[in-house]
Amino acid sequence: METGRSRPGETMVLRLAEALEIPGTDRNDLLEAAGYPGIFIERKLDKEAIVPFQKAIQYTVTALQPFPSFAINRWYDILEMNEAADAMFGGDRPDKKMNIVSCIFEDPDMQDRMENWSTVARAMACRLRHEVSSSPRDQRLQDLLALAHRTIEGTSASECARRDDQVICPTFRVGDRLVRTISMVARFGLTRGVMMDELRVETIFPRDTEAENFFHALADGKTPQRPCWQ
Repeated sequence: METGRSRPGETMVLRLAEALEIPGTDRNDLLEAAGYPGIFIERKLDKEAIVPFQKAIQYTVTALQPFPSFAINRWYDILEMNEAADAMFGGDRPDKKMNIVSCIFEDPDMQDRMENWSTVARAMACRLRHEVSSSPRDQRLQDLLALAHRTIEGTSASECARRDDQVICPTFRVGDRLVRTISMVARFGLTRGVMMDELRVETIFPRDTEAENFFHALADGKTPQRPCWQ
């Protein structure tokens, strides 16, 4: 830490923000509070400069077939998904607009079809708490956290997450079988473009051979019952 200064240096502010995993937009707030201009630029997805990044996301989710993969923003809206994710989550939803937090906490079919819903809900609520603590001025994140708290209040999911609950590992009920999975998140390294910094690709991988065989059968059209919830 710095000593003998009336205000922190810009480098120190950025180092602290990185250590706390604070998103780009909120790093701008920290910089401005310390008397420095924000350096992270908010860009829309349709800007020409980020088309290569958008294509990289499309290539990534497509290459991860037959495992469900989707791109989400900081508020868990699904922006892009591959065929496997569409088969699992899109179903007959005409507009294909989905939000992961809403699916977990508002869709009753989700709770029925996810064998370990309480564990997944607890891990997601814990993730949201961390993100809200890093972005306290983000009202939509606060609303999503409030939704999670309202849903899990009084259930086993309201208990504090254990360390081994931090990785989200959904187990889906499909007919008379259980499809055990593990979720992995990938993201771009920190960029000056805020929108890209806040995008991530989440992929559901099989946790055992039976789940792997299920996803391959789903891709081949050999699985009559799709684990969709609508």
